[in-house]
Amino acid sequence: MIAKLLRTFLNAIQPGDGPEDVNAKDVESWQRIAAAENELEAQIWLDILKSHDVPAYVQGTDALSGVRGTTKIPAPFSLQLWAQTRDALSVRELLGMGQSNESPH
Repeated sequence: MIAKLLRTFLNAIQPGDGPEDVNAKDVESWQRIAAAENELEAQIWLDILKSHDVPAYVQGTDALSGVRGTTKIPAPFSLQLWAQTRDALSVRELLGMGQSNESPH
């Protein structure tokens, strides 16, 4: 409950193209792909995916954020690239990332 309220608050002060904004009914159908090193890298990734009609979004994290269901916790205030689970493999191929959930850097 507290995590949900915190997420709602953070989205209100940092609106983004999250799953709700991309018409996703099931948030669980989205998968974290990688962490961008900076805003420019995140925007390049989004532009590449948009040019291939692949829905994706970048979400900034806060100091308390963690990735549910994994032992990997993103760096505070990092930019996380998310895509639909069904597109995860093609997203990684388009961005030259291979199979890993981590950034190629």
